[in-house]
Amino acid sequence: MTDDAADTTDLAAERCLPVLNPPSDLLGDVGLLCRVLPSGTHAGIVYRAVSGIRMLHLAGHCILRDDPHRFAKSACVAAPAFPRERQLMVAAMCQLIAECHPQVPYSLRHSRTTGFSLQTGELKLGPGQTGLTCATFVAAVFESVGLPLVDIDDWVVREGDVQRQHELVKVLRIADAPASHIALVEKEIGSVRVRPEEVAGSALVKTPCSMRSAEFAASHILRVAAG
Repeated sequence: MTDDAADTTDLAAERCLPVLNPPSDLLGDVGLLCRVLPSGTHAGIVYRAVSGIRMLHLAGHCILRDDPHRFAKSACVAAPAFPRERQLMVAAMCQLIAECHPQVPYSLRHSRTTGFSLQTGELKLGPGQTGLTCATFVAAVFESVGLPLVDIDDWVVREGDVQRQHELVKVLRIADAPASHIALVEKEIGSVRVRPEEVAGSALVKTPCSMRSAEFAASHILRVAAG
């Protein structure tokens, strides 16, 4: 059996593929979303709230959004197979963060020491950390309730990562982020990068997932999102 064949077996065994893009009435309490945009891919958390199905996501530097969720083309929702009580913990955490609406800076370097307070929903940056990306925001929310999605220590810098990080710094400049913050983020170029489709793909494999497993699952996420 080849390594890829083994990955396929693990994928099917750990998180069954039919959980991709479930109808709203069959969605559990949380889902991991990846949306394909002209500017790249974007990640968020779809969750059930009292007001209905919502999407919590980091849309930019200090732009945390909690929007009504609409199932749409060019997007894929992967429903993780966590026990319902754990999904409810994530959904409650999302609602707490949405109500608290903390300031979440955009930054490139990530550590599992960064998370959100279970009591207040406030962001707690780890030592030397300056913020999150849309993908590591998702990872940090799950990490905060004891459900690590990715094994960040297994990640390495890959072809295209540094170029994309330069593009993201350019977006910060266009958005008029403070020059002092941009200077800090520029120093993080060359950090390992968890891509939005990879954090969404973690719903399909055993977690915390390795980079190889995340890459494999991400290919499925992108195919579904592409329609």
